Amino acid sequence: MHDFAAVPWYLSDEIYQAFRQSAADQADFFASHADWLEAALEHERQAERYGVTIIRVRMELAAFQQWCEIQNRVNDASARSEFAELRAERMINWLGD
Repeated sequence: MHDFAAVPWYLSDEIYQAFRQSAADQADFFASHADWLEAALEHERQAERYGVTIIRVRMELAAFQQWCEIQNRVNDASARSEFAELRAERMINWLGD
């Protein structure tokens, strides 16, 4: 299997701001979706230089909040990353490596 990294992916400013406003670590977010997107794309380019495939995981607040409730987690960077990793792994398994 190839190396991959799951990245929480926010499709719009509205979604990004909703996650930001509900997060325990709001101060760690970029001020805008545009700023986040610029940094995320640069992160992708750097990872790909090292042979790491980036899997963009579309973030949906309702699904994430439900997962947090079941897992007894708060909306923070660790939870968002774990959620994205689990979704990416499920997708890879479904596709059959």
